[in-house]
Amino acid sequence: MAAAGPLEDTLLAILQVAEGEWVLRFADRDVEASFVEAEQRLVFTVSIGKPPAGRELAVYKALLNYNFIWRDTGSVRMALDGLDEELVMLADLVGAGISAAAIAAVAVNMAGRAAVWAAILEAGAPAGEPASVRLASEATFRI
Repeated sequence: MAAAGPLEDTLLAILQVAEGEWVLRFADRDVEASFVEAEQRLVFTVSIGKPPAGRELAVYKALLNYNFIWRDTGSVRMALDGLDEELVMLADLVGAGISAAAIAAVAVNMAGRAAVWAAILEAGAPAGEPASVRLASEATFRI
């Protein structure tokens, strides 16, 4: 994990917070990484914020649509943290795909896209444009 740090200037720090658990720190947000040893899977998560009051249903529908286009996003997906009601983006690296370069790339992409999602949540979709169209064009990346 530590080898990923020098590969990206925007990655300010990598903090190991527990066995198999890290925080990858960027200027405006943290990306968390958890290693699932039994599956040889590194799971990345990043918070994108809470849906605006009164727009929860529209946001949840857009995120379900986003999850459906998993082939286009490299299996990046969205979830709702039930405790805090925060929206969370998740992505995985598996087996031989886990390398310092891949860790750095996924973390940087997730931090960047989380900022895009946060802006979309704040601004909302333009009138007459389905949220899923805007999300597919602005907030996706492929692993």
